[in-house]
Amino acid sequence: MIELIKRDGQTIVLNAEEILWMEELADTIITLCNGNKLFVRNSVEEIVHRTIHYKQQIHNPEWAQYQNPLLRNHQDNL
Repeated sequence: MIELIKRDGQTIVLNAEEILWMEELADTIITLCNGNKLFVRNSVEEIVHRTIHYKQQIHNPEWAQYQNPLLRNHQDNL
């Protein structure tokens, strides 16, 4: 899941596995596998970065905990 910001400033969380393609115009247009389109403020580059990080987390959670300062701090407090 990746966090994005819609045109109106609302924060949403999107299942990155549902992204079919993206276009960057004035806003970024995300076309989902079901054909629906989302218009977001995030750049294509940022969405790609977030998607890569998300996939690293789900495929290698041990690596992700050391790359994410929020997870690292949480582990330090345990």
